[in-house]
Amino acid sequence: MLELVRRNTPERQVESLSYRLHRPAFVGEHLLADGTPSDGPARLHLATRREARHASAEVTFT
Repeated sequence: MLELVRRNTPERQVESLSYRLHRPAFVGEHLLADGTPSDGPARLHLATRREARHASAEVTFT
């Protein structure tokens, strides 16, 4: 998930990442990393066709 932040906001430096795992993902499943940019913390999640939220994260910037 942090790669999503690095690619889309290269001008911002990450201060912290906190994440929570919700459901397992299995070999062969296609994962979608998605996020919501903001002036404050960014909120991220991983999803598959089977499950809307396998993991979620919050990234804060300096």
